[in-house]
Amino acid sequence: MSPSALRRQIGQLLIAGFGGHQIPVELKSLAREFGLGGIILFARNIAEPEQVAEIAYDAARLTPDLPVWVSVDQEGGRVARLKAPFTEWPPMATLGRSGDARLAERFARALAAELRAVGITLDY
Repeated sequence: MSPSALRRQIGQLLIAGFGGHQIPVELKSLAREFGLGGIILFARNIAEPEQVAEIAYDAARLTPDLPVWVSVDQEGGRVARLKAPFTEWPPMATLGRSGDARLAERFARALAAELRAVGITLDY
């Protein structure tokens, strides 16, 4: 295996964070060279839904030959990187205490639909 191919395989294991509301040029360059596995968004990266969708769109083009994860930790309650106008979800403990499996499924589908609408492909 060539060193370049090995670097790209290793790069696929990495998900990078960054500062700001756009993917930095340096990260784009590294992603092209090493085949980055994905990015993670934190509150510092999020301004509004359209801007999140733009980051997701840019991320999807970082490595055109491989899919890129666009990830976030959006659980609800105090673990919410996406704030209003995104949906403000209750804490998962509240959902768990309900004991209602159908409610949990509806909640999961609604959260997934909202994340998918702005291009997020992985929720921690």
